Amino acid sequence: MYTHNIMWIVGVLVLLVFPRKVVNSVRVETIEFRSDKDTTICETEDASLSFSNARGDGLYIGKISQGLARRSLVYFDVSELRGELDTTSDIESASFILYERRINWPDDSTITVHRVLEPWDEGSSSAVGGKCQVSSSADASWTLRNVGTNVTWMGGAGGTFEETPSATIQVSIGDEEYIWTGTGLLEDVRKWINGSEPNYGWIVIGNEIEDQTAKSFGSREYPDETKRPHLLLELRNGINSNNNTRNIVVPIIVTLLIVLGVIILAHMFIRYKRSATAPLRSVYNPSLNENLDDDHL
Repeated sequence: MYTHNIMWIVGVLVLLVFPRKVVNSVRVETIEFRSDKDTTICETEDASLSFSNARGDGLYIGKISQGLARRSLVYFDVSELRGELDTTSDIESASFILYERRINWPDDSTITVHRVLEPWDEGSSSAVGGKCQVSSSADASWTLRNVGTNVTWMGGAGGTFEETPSATIQVSIGDEEYIWTGTGLLEDVRKWINGSEPNYGWIVIGNEIEDQTAKSFGSREYPDETKRPHLLLELRNGINSNNNTRNIVVPIIVTLLIVLGVIILAHMFIRYKRSATAPLRSVYNPSLNENLDDDHL
C-alpha cells in the first residue's frame, strides 16, 4: 500500500508539476531603450508658418489655451535586436513610458499612440512651456516632415500615421509615469525589428476637441534622465540567445514528461481496478485449529 501511494504521487508530479517547471525555466529579460529623437509639432493660425519644439525639455500633447493643437513624435532605435532574436515572437510585451510633469489643467484626457508612416527629423528649435519656436531647417513641423526640404506630410497637416491607435490610456494630473502597452504596441515593435515595416516611431495625440487640454511630458532633454521617454521590452530567453536547440528540446521534454505521467497513472489505475475486483481467497492455517478444544467446536 505504501509503495502504491508513492507511485500515485510520482505520477501526479510527473504529469502536472515537472512540465510546468521546465516551461518556467525559460529566461525572461527586460531591455530598456531611451528615445533617440523626439519633438513637438505645433499647429499655427497661419498654416504657411512652421513652428516646433525639438530641444525643449517637454513634449506637449493636446490643445493650449489659444485653441492650437500640439502633438509629439517619439522615435526609439530598436534595430540592435534585428538578428539577435530567434524570432520576434520572443518579444512578449512592449511598454511605452512617459513622465507627465505637473500642470495646472488636471482634467483627465485620452492620449493615443499611433505608428508613424513617414520619416521625420528632429531639429534645433527650442522653447519653454507649451510655446513653440520657428522651426529650423532640420525640424519637422505641423505641415512639413522636413522644413529644410519643404517636404509635406502625405497624410496632411499634423502628420502621417496609422488611424487606429496602437495604445490608448487616460492621463490626469501630472508628476507621475504613464504607461502605454498592449498588443498594438507589441506588433509595432515586432514589425520594426523583423523589417516588415519601417521604423518611424510613434506620434502621441491628446484631446484636440477642447481648449486647455494640453499635457506636458518630459522629453529626452529633461534634466532627470529617469523621467525621459523610454521603451521597455520583455524578451523570452533574452538577446544573443541562439536558443534554437532549446526551443526544440524544451517541448520534447515537456511532452515526454506528460506521456510518462499518463503511463504511470494509467498503470496504477489498472492495478487498483484489478485489486478491487479480485475475489477474496480463504487461506487454511492448520495452526489455528490446533489450539481449539472441544468446547470451542
